[in-house]
Amino acid sequence: VISPAVAKALGIVIKKDTPKINLMTANGMVEAPFVKVPSFEVGGITVNNLDVIVQPLGAGEESAIAGLLGLNFFNGINFSIQNNALILDTRQHLGLTAPQ
Repeated sequence: VISPAVAKALGIVIKKDTPKINLMTANGMVEAPFVKVPSFEVGGITVNNLDVIVQPLGAGEESAIAGLLGLNFFNGINFSIQNNALILDTRQHLGLTAPQ
């Protein structure tokens, strides 16, 4: 899930014919755009052809929350928490690239 601000920064244009998905939120059912991002990088890890939902997160359109990473991003990544740090290992995932 990415915020509308992040979608805009990525050059994603939401049109009337953009596919939508129904989501159950704390405020009830909402319809949100469902788009594909050609390439998405977080922390030096790049995932290609990532399906994302565009939906405001937090309070208001200008929330400090940019997005939520889901299993479609973390699929194939081994991760652990060591000394309060998140350790990501992408060596087993063919669809990912990571810094060498």
